[in-house]
Amino acid sequence: MQSLLVLGLLATTGVNAHPAHRQGKPGVQRRAVDLDKYRLGTVSHYSNTESTSTNPALRLLKRATYVETATELVKSVAPGAEFRLVDDHYVGSNGVAHVNFKQTAHGLDIDNADFNVNIAADGSVFSYGNSFYTGEIPAENPLVKRAFSDPTQALEGATRVLELPVTGEATAEPLGGVETYSLRGTSGAQEDPEARLVYFAKPDGALALTWRVETDVLDDWLLTYIDASSNEEIHGVVNYVAEATYEVFPWGINDPDEGDRETVKDPWDLDASEFTWHSDGSRNYTTTWGNNGFAQDNPTGGSQYENNYRPSSSSLSFEYPYDTSMSTPSSYIDASVAQLYYTANLYHDLLYDLGFTEEAGNFQQNNNAKGGQGNDGVILNAQDGSGTNNANFATPADGRNGRMRMYIWTRTTPRRDCSFEAGVVLHEYTHGLSNRLTGGPRNAGCLSGGEAGGMGEGWSDFYPTAIRLKPGDTRDTEYPLGAWVSGNPAGIREYVYSTNMDTNPHTYKSVDTRTAVHATGNVWATMLYEVLWNLIDKHGKNDGDKPTFDSNGVPTDGKFLAMKLVLDGMALQPCTPNFVSARDAILDADKALTGGDNQCEIWKAFAKRGLGRNAAYASSNRREDFTRRITGDVSTLKLSLPLPAAHWGPVTDPVSHSPNTVKVQFKRQFGISNPIMASSRNGNDKPELKKRAVAGSFLFRYPDGDEKKAQVALFRRSGAVRTYQHKLAPISGSVEKDDANPLATALREIKEETNLDLHSLEPLRVGKPYSFVDESISREWTINPFAFRLKDKSEGGKGEEGIVTDWEHEGWEWHDPSEVNESERFGGVPKLVNSLRRVWPEYDLGPDAGKALTSGLQRLRDDHESGARQLAGMAISTLREVIAKMDSSAIDNTWWENVRMAAWHLCKNGRESMGAAITSALVAVLDRIESVLTQSLAPPEKIQRILQAIDEQAAEREVSTSRIRSNFVNYLRENLYQEIASKGSIIILTMSSSSTISSCLLEAAASLGVALDLRILESRPKCEGASLAAKLLEAADEKTKLDITLYTDSSAALAADGVDIVLIGADRISSDADVSNKTGSLPTVLSARYVTPKAKVIILSETEKIAGPGSIDEHVVEDNDPLEVTKAWNAAGVQGKAVIDSSLHPGQSESDGKRVTVKNIYFEWVPASLIDAYVTERGLWSSGDIAKRSQWIGDEMDRFFKDL
Repeated sequence: MQSLLVLGLLATTGVNAHPAHRQGKPGVQRRAVDLDKYRLGTVSHYSNTESTSTNPALRLLKRATYVETATELVKSVAPGAEFRLVDDHYVGSNGVAHVNFKQTAHGLDIDNADFNVNIAADGSVFSYGNSFYTGEIPAENPLVKRAFSDPTQALEGATRVLELPVTGEATAEPLGGVETYSLRGTSGAQEDPEARLVYFAKPDGALALTWRVETDVLDDWLLTYIDASSNEEIHGVVNYVAEATYEVFPWGINDPDEGDRETVKDPWDLDASEFTWHSDGSRNYTTTWGNNGFAQDNPTGGSQYENNYRPSSSSLSFEYPYDTSMSTPSSYIDASVAQLYYTANLYHDLLYDLGFTEEAGNFQQNNNAKGGQGNDGVILNAQDGSGTNNANFATPADGRNGRMRMYIWTRTTPRRDCSFEAGVVLHEYTHGLSNRLTGGPRNAGCLSGGEAGGMGEGWSDFYPTAIRLKPGDTRDTEYPLGAWVSGNPAGIREYVYSTNMDTNPHTYKSVDTRTAVHATGNVWATMLYEVLWNLIDKHGKNDGDKPTFDSNGVPTDGKFLAMKLVLDGMALQPCTPNFVSARDAILDADKALTGGDNQCEIWKAFAKRGLGRNAAYASSNRREDFTRRITGDVSTLKLSLPLPAAHWGPVTDPVSHSPNTVKVQFKRQFGISNPIMASSRNGNDKPELKKRAVAGSFLFRYPDGDEKKAQVALFRRSGAVRTYQHKLAPISGSVEKDDANPLATALREIKEETNLDLHSLEPLRVGKPYSFVDESISREWTINPFAFRLKDKSEGGKGEEGIVTDWEHEGWEWHDPSEVNESERFGGVPKLVNSLRRVWPEYDLGPDAGKALTSGLQRLRDDHESGARQLAGMAISTLREVIAKMDSSAIDNTWWENVRMAAWHLCKNGRESMGAAITSALVAVLDRIESVLTQSLAPPEKIQRILQAIDEQAAEREVSTSRIRSNFVNYLRENLYQEIASKGSIIILTMSSSSTISSCLLEAAASLGVALDLRILESRPKCEGASLAAKLLEAADEKTKLDITLYTDSSAALAADGVDIVLIGADRISSDADVSNKTGSLPTVLSARYVTPKAKVIILSETEKIAGPGSIDEHVVEDNDPLEVTKAWNAAGVQGKAVIDSSLHPGQSESDGKRVTVKNIYFEWVPASLIDAYVTERGLWSSGDIAKRSQWIGDEMDRFFKDL
């Protein structure tokens, strides 16, 4: 019986990236020579199927064969261009044929000028990509004058400039092809180098004659384009080797920490591996050698593999001992080789099912006459000795062996072998997939530069992540990359793969500042992860190892469908693609495979991450866009409604049959956001509903002085009102067109119906509006609930004695809010409880949780000392306490609605003027809770996991200040360091006393090694400037050079003279990037702009202070107690204070027609136009970044609160 040992490999943690350690083996030492600066920068143009289908001229190009049609297209698009057909055309599994062309000049290839054409199954042009050179072709044929260098000189030049380990004197022997040579007699390369004379299209538009020198030095397998005249200038480098410093994701179990080894029998797929894994069709093997590849140890790191050690079994039973405590890797080499061989072969078979076949350029020794080039099984080196803490894969063109090298990782004790982490294998193998498919199997250099190189890493992250998904995963599941081999749970990518914009905020614009290939790849794979989950949400998820297909060859689930479309997109896209062309190729792949069934889901995924319909590539300033393309071309939508004719009212032409057909005309195509609505009389002649918006105000008191035990006043409506006579209700009235807002309505109605005004009332809460229909009176009501606390006489109010009802009421009474109900006996208006619970969520939460919420809201309202970040922390703690004290015997939809309502109140009714941070923090908490709710746990365990998730969110917030400090210092170094260093000091003006500001100031002084000349403006009556100065003096060590000057805030212009920076915090940032901060901030900035125009205005803020969409006019203005100001006058002995105090009513004084008003407004707005930089814990943000975050907050608020 034949069997193969399988090691279980699936983890949920990750590691931090570090440069791979090299052990002196031959190869380019990257610290000496940076190959990245030679990466190819060619960008292709991709014409997607949307553009080709609307071009009638392309339909005329159709010829007898798909190759002839493709050739005609190239001639029509690039008239006059010379080109040749590349011998790698094939028909993919989706029915689309792929044909590749190379541009030539004087019989020589222009090596980075390619044209790929995709022909649909009906023979028409489906799409195409073009990077042909459009500049002037040299008039003279270089082969006539032969004024170019010898190929051996080209090798010498490449070796010298790139410091290649190739030694010896080479001789050139001609090979087949124009000016193509084998360079014999050298050492250091794995095979004899080759040189071929080609043209190279330079970024500046010129065409250079170059030698393309190919050298395989193990660590790097290079194509070097060196100038054929000078032998000194290198125009570009392609590296077939792709390597990584990360962890991976296999099927089921990611690593030894996550499961046990198991023995599987005959795991191969005979459709993909017709000779099994231990035969090449002509010979059977009893070792880890077969048609798809050869696995062996390679302790020396050398290039020879044929005779290296492999485990052998005459019965093909590859079962060997291994556990993680084994400290010597060589002691378990048999298990390592077997694992590597199993994983690579299983992935070969899966990719074959998805379309990576012989014709597409897959890796096989014997293609058995099925197309493509054979003799290219993958060389699989386990425990390769050429390095540590890494792995890599070399992808030459079809017909030459791919090479994978798996290293030992030394970051743990014992050391770890990355062959046991199947995702590492999958990541590396995927480089072979993407390089062979993009630009055609014979052109393996299409992913060498710019975004293309980064996308290569992204595809290699995406496939292992998709394969890693487990049965219980949802779109809220997040995966870091890299954990087991390095022993670090933090992950090695900048952000984990997540659909949560707060967890992973990557958008297309992120690529501007992330030029390293793995950083760019993190952005691309994030977008593909969005595509993956959108398709899973639509089609479900197959948790098996292999896909199932319908009769049209379409995977029946979303996971494998996403993998298939991404694979097909690689084959469609041009050589050297960018994000935009690769996105279009995936959309086109869907049209080819499914007829475009998933266009909406794919567009939604890309648009979410800034790669919407108007996104545009640029090398340094990409344009991102968050709008989806409206797909479809139907302008008339026909709906067949199975409604009997009797259900319709009178019509001029009575229908005599059923169902009726109704035509609905739309002015736009698909994607309409609001349905067409109409009101009419039906067959029963019911009257139309009258819509009415009302404000309903509940008055509360605390009779025993206990804020946790309230009473609510309900008013019995009189017989003179038109609706709900003699029913108990809050103070209610219609929202009139002249009312500024529903709150204005509420205050007007309270005054009219009870004779109370704001002197007797304290605004307590705003409730979530809702609507309902009462057909008995033909009304559709929209209720805007409010709650007010009745002030007693000791507070300057009138107390309950001041309530004087008008004609609309026949009486009123106090009630325990928990006893209000909808019963007929209680006698309330319809939906009375629903209105009450929206301002008094304690009604649903229960007594203990209700008290926790009430206390938390009171603490937020009363705290005028803490900043926005601290208040957000208080809100998280309150919500945690509420959840801990709720009845959680049944965690159902009602429980979840109550939690969301409590969170909504914390956002709305705590300190709304500083509520941006509270809202951001709480939606992040709700997002974590939501992910726990999907887990199959008993209620007690689920509650504990929810509380743990809240604690984790709170802990993560604690690191934001340190990140802002670091980013602030980096900003100073990059933008002001030369000026600062030349004068030995930095002058900063501020008026913010937050802990973030103070810690950033101290960090700057310590890190830059210069004196800090700090000018602090006093602000508000609490003298916070003095507090900040004291805080800094106490915290600064003796090495810190600190010179502080305090100014009154009215002398802002004097303080701003000659400053380098105006440093401001933020309590709230609008979607337009305007900043709300302490009153006095705007005069400070304006003064600096006038007095010292060169001064930089810098905002230091956590991103959670960004508010949802809306103008600053929609934000709450906090007008605080004037007594805070007047008390400060008392303390200072202000002359004339008694005159003002003599008749000062809270807020104003009026005597003999003279009035004094005291305003105590805490915050004001600084426009974005006056701000130079926003420094956040996530780096330097632009107004575009802020707008995206704002939109995300708005979307999350809608998701969690809109349906309440």
